[in-house]
Amino acid sequence: MGNLLKDARCITDMVEPFSRVRLTWKGRRLEGILTPGTETMRLKLDSGYNIGLLASEVSDIEVLAPPPTHPAPSNSRSDGPILLIHTGGTIASKVDYASGAVYPSFSSEELVAAYPELEELGPLRTLELGNIVSEDVRFSHINAIAKAIDEHRSDDSLKGIIVTHGTDTMHYTAAALSFMLGRLEKPVILVGAQRSSDRPSTDARLNLLSAALAVPSLAPAVYVCMHDSIHEERCRIILGVSARKMHSSRRDAFESVNRPVVGYVDFERRHVETEPFELPQSEARCELLDESLRIGVLVSRPNLFADEVSRYSSYDGLIVEGSGFGHLPVSADADPENGRILEAIEALTHAIPVFMTRRTIGGVTNLNVYTPGRRLREAGVLGHGCDCTPEAAYVKLAWALSHHREDVDVVMERNVAGECTPARDA
Repeated sequence: MGNLLKDARCITDMVEPFSRVRLTWKGRRLEGILTPGTETMRLKLDSGYNIGLLASEVSDIEVLAPPPTHPAPSNSRSDGPILLIHTGGTIASKVDYASGAVYPSFSSEELVAAYPELEELGPLRTLELGNIVSEDVRFSHINAIAKAIDEHRSDDSLKGIIVTHGTDTMHYTAAALSFMLGRLEKPVILVGAQRSSDRPSTDARLNLLSAALAVPSLAPAVYVCMHDSIHEERCRIILGVSARKMHSSRRDAFESVNRPVVGYVDFERRHVETEPFELPQSEARCELLDESLRIGVLVSRPNLFADEVSRYSSYDGLIVEGSGFGHLPVSADADPENGRILEAIEALTHAIPVFMTRRTIGGVTNLNVYTPGRRLREAGVLGHGCDCTPEAAYVKLAWALSHHREDVDVVMERNVAGECTPARDA
């Protein structure tokens, strides 16, 4: 056990920063990593949350362990920088304490300055494309990101590219870039945060530093890097076409759907572990999305009506989030309206591509198991045997309609960027 220090007001400036301590604060015994000062201090709990403490309210500080010493990363990138493309999101936001709202505020330079460990890992270049929240993202913004990556992809001096992005639609952008850019020359990692960078409990630091540390260890592809748990421990690396935001507020909001996590990053130990994976062969490209496309998303549910389906006749394409294996209510013997829904679907498939995914998210779209599924497949609905996420299917259809309209049916059921896994059940 460490030494017990009674008078916190006298010794907080004597405790080495980032020492592990146990202390008493307002009658509560707490343990964590201490950043000391003369009047105030900050204690990072094992949960990842930080508590701001007045020195006058603290007593009985016990130093349990000195600050950790970090080994030099074995995957040093001293021979080349990383390009940080800044687009906004919570990772670049502050809290407006007058209203309580979070808004984009940090520039790329301010974001880098907030985390000096970034430049300790190696040189950085920054490129600021904008500062918006990701629910405002449109195809035009995704195109701008794709063009920025394409302009730098052949720069042999760059080891990789990190894109800061809001989390709400980050999985859409990650999947879209995978289709739009094809074979990459270096890894592209999208990074966001669930808590704004000015909050003591922010996850921005670990997410950003972990992505930077992981760059030299990753094969060329598009990834998402976010927390692996609610704790401030490690991050997971997810292939962009398999990533999905599954929680509104938790740090570990992103999961890999139908595919194992590609890797894990323990930044404090400077350790990166990755698992091998294969992607379909493709050419390098930069195929931008047609910003005028209208692609609908229809959700299967009880009491659906045929006229809701028919409203998509003026659209360019339709993604269906079906129930179970990928179903819609199309059995006329159960209700005449269901029969009219099948007729409306069949009329749509003669005009636009209709692609089936699953509300269950995980698993495979299988239109052969039940009679309604067979009827949908006979009506021309695509997607049988595919296990991509609804979001990946949405941006894949946008890309396919933008560049492969003549054979969109074939392209949508082909594994283009790893969105369909070897586990698909046809």
